[in-house]
Amino acid sequence: MISREKRLAGGVLILLLLLTVEGFGQLTVFPEAYHRALAWQARGWHKAAVQVFDSLLARKPDVAYLRGATTGYLALHLPDSAQARLGQYPLKATEYLLLRAEVGCATAQPVEGLQALKEYLAAKVKRSEQELLRDTLLRPCQTDPTWATLWKESWYTTEQQGLNHLEYLAYKGDWHLLLEELDNSYARLAKRPEYAYLRALALEGIRDLKSALLAAEMATDARPRDVRYGVLRARLMLALGYKRQAEVKLLEYQKRDPHNPELLPPLAWTQLGIGRFPVSYATAQRYLGYYPQDTAMLRCAAIAAARNKQYAQSLNLLARLRPLAAPEQELEVLRLHGDILVVQGDYRQALLDYQEALTRCPQDTALLRRTGMTYLELRDSVAGCKLLERAQKVGHAGVDRLLRRYCGR
Repeated sequence: MISREKRLAGGVLILLLLLTVEGFGQLTVFPEAYHRALAWQARGWHKAAVQVFDSLLARKPDVAYLRGATTGYLALHLPDSAQARLGQYPLKATEYLLLRAEVGCATAQPVEGLQALKEYLAAKVKRSEQELLRDTLLRPCQTDPTWATLWKESWYTTEQQGLNHLEYLAYKGDWHLLLEELDNSYARLAKRPEYAYLRALALEGIRDLKSALLAAEMATDARPRDVRYGVLRARLMLALGYKRQAEVKLLEYQKRDPHNPELLPPLAWTQLGIGRFPVSYATAQRYLGYYPQDTAMLRCAAIAAARNKQYAQSLNLLARLRPLAAPEQELEVLRLHGDILVVQGDYRQALLDYQEALTRCPQDTALLRRTGMTYLELRDSVAGCKLLERAQKVGHAGVDRLLRRYCGR
């Protein structure tokens, strides 16, 4: 349930967005409002998102806005409104045919939905068969006998079928088989951007990062405006230590599409890797403005704030992250929370974090050392030296000097 205060805040934000988009003029624009509405939709704020999509449609009929509006109405269990909005904007775009199919299937009108899907499949450019099979809005039609009959026809060229197969291998993460297929059956197409991109993904998957970067460069050089290619290339640059070059590449893409939040996470991590902590923190916070429960960006922002000595902000972010964190993230959250408390001199509270972390990972040498040093700060040399000895036994050579200094050993 959304509280009355949140509904009022959402209404104010919508009003501000609508006032803002008036000044954009032509649509190719309204990107800020569009991306904000997508974020609201992802957060379950469908009523607010639908109002924005409808306002954008009134200014510029566009299939992306229409998709946002109709799927929003479906999420609100208003099938008649979804159908009405679809009928109000009979667009000529191929994606409109797919949207008709999805709405038909999702509103228990399989005849209309499957007819629209047939028209969509007859188009030259379309999504792959695997993508359509995974489309949850089309799923209700899959039990209709016409569905099986429809797929007996050949809708894809031989090349499209091959590319669809390779993309499916990438979706599954079957990197070795994908590379084998690219090397054997599709070697002659290696310089084409879509195949170079798939090769880069596969090489990244098997950790051959240098070769992956070469393939990603081939893809981006051939298709410099494709964000997916650019993000992959920047990610590989960052992994190989080319941090500043990665930031430059991402900033180029952001300059072309300044309101697209998709570019913010890789940019925030890149800036963190460079050591530009205030900028990384600001970039991560921009993304969290769209998706406030994104655990990766909460973590990035918390680390950037801590390294920039913004300890209160970092602790606040960690408090937001902890209930959302996956089990493998909890150890890092506890460790970072404890580290900040140590810097602030709150040793007893820091011990609570370190001790809980040690129950999860009792052989972590760095954690044993930190916990031992925290006990020593509290003048408990017995517990502190015991933990330092444990760290030494499990392989932390750096504690020898500490044992000699604080424990006389």
